[in-house]
Amino acid sequence: MKTVAVPLVIRKVLPHEKAVLEQIQELISPYAEKGLMIHQNRTSLTSLAERGILLIAINDQNIVVASAGITMIYPDGSMEFGAWAVREQYQNHQIGKSILAHVLDLAREKNDQAFIFALANNHSGAIFERLGAVPVNEDLVHSHVFIPCESCKCEKKELPPGRRCADTIYNMQPI
Repeated sequence: MKTVAVPLVIRKVLPHEKAVLEQIQELISPYAEKGLMIHQNRTSLTSLAERGILLIAINDQNIVVASAGITMIYPDGSMEFGAWAVREQYQNHQIGKSILAHVLDLAREKNDQAFIFALANNHSGAIFERLGAVPVNEDLVHSHVFIPCESCKCEKKELPPGRRCADTIYNMQPI
């Protein structure tokens, strides 16, 4: 597949932008179908936009090429990073890293003391680690965090050594 290098704009998504929300859903769906991330429908994406931390990277043709956001804010103030996807032809051009950094900056502006984490699988976990995130014990997250995860429904205690579950928790603070 040919890679594309064009100027991009990273910006917040507004809840009324139905066409943009549909593009994000279309962007995420292939990854969700492969079990690489959780499905997001237009209702869940609208809710993320209403909370104010759902970002997109768009090209000069107004095509959404990447998305990311804070998918949940828990009662203890901790924040879950997610909805992170980059169109295949735009991968390996620092777009994912850039939109991630923007989301983390906005989250820190909202609450600079919040614990920001991501639930990851083998695929995203390796990327998070390359960027500087570190796996942490599940005791550090609020009790409302959905474990076991929706995609694999595994029992952590039964995982073979060295295997990472789709609900491995990463501390995003070091990024």
